[in-house]
Amino acid sequence: MRAWLITILLLLLAVPHLRWWQDYEVARRGLLAILCGLACLVPGVLPRKVPRSVWAINLLALWFLARSFGVANPGYALETASHYLALAVLVIIGTGISPGVVLAAAIPTGLVVALITLAQAVGWLLPLPGVHEVTSTLGNLNTASEVLTVCGAAAACLIATGRAEASESKGMLRGLAFATLLLCAAAIIINGSRSGMLALPIACLVCLLGTSRLLVIGALLAGVSAGWAIDANTGKPSTTPADQPSLAVSEESTPSTAAVRLALWRGGLAMVGERPWLGHGAGQFSTQYPRFRTREELELSSFHRRFLSAPATAHNDYLQILIEGGIPALLLFVLAVGLLLRRAPVRYWGPLLAFAVLAGVRAPIGNAPAVALVFLFAGSLLGQYPLPGAATFSLAPQRQMIKGLVLGGLMLWFGATQLLSQIAGASMLEKRALEVDPDGQLASVEAALLYRPYDHNFRQLRAQAALRSGSDWLETARSDIEQLR
Repeated sequence: MRAWLITILLLLLAVPHLRWWQDYEVARRGLLAILCGLACLVPGVLPRKVPRSVWAINLLALWFLARSFGVANPGYALETASHYLALAVLVIIGTGISPGVVLAAAIPTGLVVALITLAQAVGWLLPLPGVHEVTSTLGNLNTASEVLTVCGAAAACLIATGRAEASESKGMLRGLAFATLLLCAAAIIINGSRSGMLALPIACLVCLLGTSRLLVIGALLAGVSAGWAIDANTGKPSTTPADQPSLAVSEESTPSTAAVRLALWRGGLAMVGERPWLGHGAGQFSTQYPRFRTREELELSSFHRRFLSAPATAHNDYLQILIEGGIPALLLFVLAVGLLLRRAPVRYWGPLLAFAVLAGVRAPIGNAPAVALVFLFAGSLLGQYPLPGAATFSLAPQRQMIKGLVLGGLMLWFGATQLLSQIAGASMLEKRALEVDPDGQLASVEAALLYRPYDHNFRQLRAQAALRSGSDWLETARSDIEQLR
């Protein structure tokens, strides 16, 4: 695949957005599934020969597809399975690309996301409506930090390996990589994400083994200094809407992130204890977690019940894989990582280490632009550094067409439902913010539910819209409860 196509793919996943999306991550996962589904259907996109070392990630995707049946919420399950299938497709596509090309393709995305972050911080651009935080185009502080971190790590890796791959990394490209690392580091400081502040330096450590360690250190230190300077001289946008002063929370009463995470993980481990081998099913964390939720976690996550809090993820991808897919899923994931690191040179580990650190405290596997970059890069390393004696395999055109129609069709369908539901729901949220057209608000959220009838958040929004429009909101609430049982 041509390098410019990878660049466009990453930009499409990170930059375009519709104001007032209810969940930016769902919309972008939908777009990723659509693009990967098309890759399966369009001839010539997937490489003809693939190293057999991709078997672990392929089996992981198929395992989640198998664990999508007989679960409490089949819609979430098949969405999750389609996402893992998309990740397997990304790895396969990556096997036909050199690592330097993937690293270079991350530079435009890192530059754009970082520059928009800085522009929002200094007041040149307004934050996204309804978000009230400096999140660039991503709609969530943690999501933005993950994208900045993996793009910064890719830039550092490109700087460190530039001389070794001079044919792919010219002087101008290394200069852009230096600027990207600097700006991403500054944007992470402004973002305030401690996981990003930890993951990016760790990723840069392995880059010190390269020939341009001083450039990496200089860009990182300059970026951190610039971020501190900007953060100290600009006021961050309020995280509480002006029309909801009752939600304001003082810093003294704000629970620590570590305490919230630990309480959440204790509930997650209880879920593992109930079903350790098969797990609760793909995408079932948010549906099943309320049964295991402790009073402590509820109080901490909601700032002592000042607002509604319903965790959608375990904030630890390793734990979430274990919860939803059981021990077999976690073993397959570990095997996939082991097959990758066994042959890949240490100087290329930077983006992988950054992602691994983030996965321990967040959910970057669900962050479409971040996970797309890392899995494409992982595939490129598997293709460039295959295991000794490992053969490649290729599918006959007929078998490839059948797999493309089945798996590509699944990704297209669930990708489209996720994206279209967010487009429909955005209209409702915008009208609600403007306090206009109550009936139109209800119609918009009803349209969103046509695409994703299993979405908990849209059902909550529908009950609110029904109450505003004066319709039979009690009957709507009853039907929602029946649907969620």
